[in-house]
Amino acid sequence: MDCELLFDILRGYEQYRLLSAAVQLDVFSRLREPTEADDLSDSLRRSPVLTEKFLNCLVGIGLAEKKGRAYVNTPLSETYLVPESPFSVMNLLRLIGAGEKLWDQIAKALEGRPPAENGRRNLEEVFDESFIVAMAEGAMRGGVQASIGALTRRPEFKRAQNLLDLGGGHGLYAIGFALANPALEATVFDLPAVIEVARQYVEDYELQERIKLIAGDFTKDPIGAGYDVVFASDALYRPAETLRAVLGRIRDSLVDGGLFVTKHWAMNPDRTGPLTTVLWEFRLALGAHGHYVYDNDEYIEVLKEAGFSSFELIDISTEAKPSSLVLAKNALGG
Repeated sequence: MDCELLFDILRGYEQYRLLSAAVQLDVFSRLREPTEADDLSDSLRRSPVLTEKFLNCLVGIGLAEKKGRAYVNTPLSETYLVPESPFSVMNLLRLIGAGEKLWDQIAKALEGRPPAENGRRNLEEVFDESFIVAMAEGAMRGGVQASIGALTRRPEFKRAQNLLDLGGGHGLYAIGFALANPALEATVFDLPAVIEVARQYVEDYELQERIKLIAGDFTKDPIGAGYDVVFASDALYRPAETLRAVLGRIRDSLVDGGLFVTKHWAMNPDRTGPLTTVLWEFRLALGAHGHYVYDNDEYIEVLKEAGFSSFELIDISTEAKPSSLVLAKNALGG
């Protein structure tokens, strides 16, 4: 046994900091055409010597190429790290980077003292436009495609006429379901500020006539009724005592035998994996209280208590996103 794993972890941190600085400085927008280090340092108003070394590091980690004296984006950077690209993840990277100070406060947090950034902010402040756009970028990394692919083959979806996307955020799931089933009318339910962002996505796809937007807080406000399908993506990471009331409201909103589908990150029963989920749950706990990530067995037990039955699990995991779909039927009728 050697200690190289420890240094691999350290190098990962160093590479992340290089990426974070490049995103902060919008370097990749400036490298869409071959650019020499001196020209980049002039435009950034940074040290010419350090800028060249910085660019060499970006080449080393595969985010830039060097052609003679000039530097230019790799295909990876051009696709995902340029704001103008339809596949850009810039907002998501900035959102993740904004929380990096929390990781510097682990020792303090373990003492039971809340991190400095853990001030109580209302949800409207947290879920602003940049946050929702970042969530949309994250969803397009495979979650939307996998969910739609798994559900649109099912008979319950094919005959569905009304679908609720609960806590639907950007609305991309509702949009995808509506495009897959021309007879479907969908409703996106989320906080008022979030709904305004979703409205733009719905208009971009010209689906205003088939997707309704409702603003509210699903933990306390009416969510409507008569739905054939209720879908919730990464919206129900809440303690059981809070979740039970929400699930009861969902159950009552469904037609008799209606389908409830939850997409959430998977957690192993021993709570030590998958690593992506464990790290993400810890990050949530550093930033705020009141979140809980369930393993599938735990979640199904809570669903049973809320009156659901006929459970089915669909694994839609990727290496980056270890996710499950949990399907349940409304046992009590709407």
